Amino acid sequence: MNPRTRTIFTIATILSLLHTMPVFADGMRRSGTPEDANRSITTGKAPSTVGSGAPQDRSASPIPEGDRFAKQCGRTPPLVRYGYPGRDAIPRSSKLARPAGKSQFTAGHLLYVRGRVFDAACVPLRDADVELWHRNADGKYILANNKDLSNPYALFAGAGRVVTDNRGEFLFETIYPGTVGTDTPYLNIRVSHPKLGGAIQTAFFFEGEVRNGSDPSYTRLPEGAKKALTATVIPIEEEDASASGMLVHTDIVLPTRDRFRGF
Repeated sequence: MNPRTRTIFTIATILSLLHTMPVFADGMRRSGTPEDANRSITTGKAPSTVGSGAPQDRSASPIPEGDRFAKQCGRTPPLVRYGYPGRDAIPRSSKLARPAGKSQFTAGHLLYVRGRVFDAACVPLRDADVELWHRNADGKYILANNKDLSNPYALFAGAGRVVTDNRGEFLFETIYPGTVGTDTPYLNIRVSHPKLGGAIQTAFFFEGEVRNGSDPSYTRLPEGAKKALTATVIPIEEEDASASGMLVHTDIVLPTRDRFRGF
């Protein structure tokens, strides 16, 4: 068989195979049965054949049932309590209470801020940019500059920035914020993602904080927003009996969804 005849035969064979393969509800021809693929379209579950290209099930929440931190997977409300200082003013570090190169912690009650970032479909987001800034122990907003950070003396950085891991988690080591006037202690957080566009800035308060009731900005929040923006306080001995300080946890749900990741 000469090369030209072989090529024609090969093309004819492929066309014949495609013609005999079943057509599925999405208009594609695949191996397997139409029932398998049609089932994946109506239920969101992948068909039994491997490599079918069917969409993944995005209806199931990645938050385990019984997760004590789980809240309704609704968008985290934006709330601006203090202006964004700008990306250039926020160092890429999770250690606000003892920046790199410092031998001692700054004055104040040690606070660990732990959280997770999800998209609108409740899918954990890796590589999300999480920026944190808040008042020091005296209730003042002071951002450390490069000169402050380069010397060995104890210092509160004032702000920090981290990127979430593959489970959408982040962690900051900071201090409990001070207050002024009727303000209750709070944290400013801004979250963005390189693939989803936009950013959300919000503020988180502390569960059980007695000053929450005297802060007009907090008391005026709708109950749903108040619940979403109140961080859960965890006894730190539950996590590490040898550690000291306070641990809080919060989940942040962005208003958009990652089209290329699901469960």
